[in-house]
Amino acid sequence: MLNTRLRSQMALEQIRKTEIYKAVKQNWMQALVIVGLCFIILKKDIQIQLNLSNANTGQAIEQEVSQQSQSSNENNSVKKPLSKSKVDHSGKMGAAQTSESEQVNQLAIISPSQLWSMLRETVIEKEELASIPDQESKLGPASAPKVADTYADKKPLRKKAKKLGAASVGNNYSYLTFVLSPTYAQRKGIPQSVVDEKLGACQDYIKRFAPVAISERKKYGIPASIKLAQALLESNSGESRLAQQNNNHFGIKCFLKNCKEGHCRNFKDDSHKDFFRNYPNNWESYRAHSLFLQGDRYKGLQQIDIRDYKGWAHGLKKAGYATDKKYAEKLIRIIEFFNLDEFDA
Repeated sequence: MLNTRLRSQMALEQIRKTEIYKAVKQNWMQALVIVGLCFIILKKDIQIQLNLSNANTGQAIEQEVSQQSQSSNENNSVKKPLSKSKVDHSGKMGAAQTSESEQVNQLAIISPSQLWSMLRETVIEKEELASIPDQESKLGPASAPKVADTYADKKPLRKKAKKLGAASVGNNYSYLTFVLSPTYAQRKGIPQSVVDEKLGACQDYIKRFAPVAISERKKYGIPASIKLAQALLESNSGESRLAQQNNNHFGIKCFLKNCKEGHCRNFKDDSHKDFFRNYPNNWESYRAHSLFLQGDRYKGLQQIDIRDYKGWAHGLKKAGYATDKKYAEKLIRIIEFFNLDEFDA
């Protein structure tokens, strides 16, 4: 008994030293799957063999039945033969099962030696992959490849597609772009419909606020053409954020050191010089502009004739109303383009 146990232990130790045992031990899940597949294939093969035998039996029975029917027809013509449809059906079933069994036998039957060789190749391939060093893990943040952001890649495409419409094209330009640069649309190939839309918005703004500008001209002596030209330029025809949120159409800043809540608002940084006045309505903004030009800084403007819009435009620039070097030329261009000097009569 002891010798038998020693021999069995030695045999087990030898088996454990074999590569197949090591492979099975490391990949026991795959081994179980393969054993299961073998069981399924063998079971399928047995079932196919049974079907084949049944089909052969059916064919034999069919032949026997056909022989009996022929003999019965010869002996007694009155008796009806057996149903031919049943015979045909059984024959077709047998033929279908035979073709199916042949396909399964050709594709599904795998010998145990082939399974073990497949297992060994899988183990060897896995060991080779494990021995390859992970190059990506050695890459530092500087040398790591830059992965393209899908959203960043698609975003320019969406912008390009969005520019196909005339209305969306117009959103890329100021309302006064085609006034200050009349040939811009022709040079850039911008549709005329976009130009008409922008100029129409400017004309609507003029119709809306021209009565207010005329009223302020009569009371404070400021040319309505200058007031409307400044409002169009500073507020982008009333569409700027400052005009929409603050009702501030002239870009007037807040110069007080201590303000009440809601008196002003900033849009740039925390420096108080960048705070802009906040008005409860548009009329308050026009009135504040008239009062603003009554200050000592702009007293020289009162000496210029009210119909001399060019003199007023250069006087505003000289007094430092804006830092734009072409501020006077822009005001003059706007006035002459829309004939705003008609409101100064």
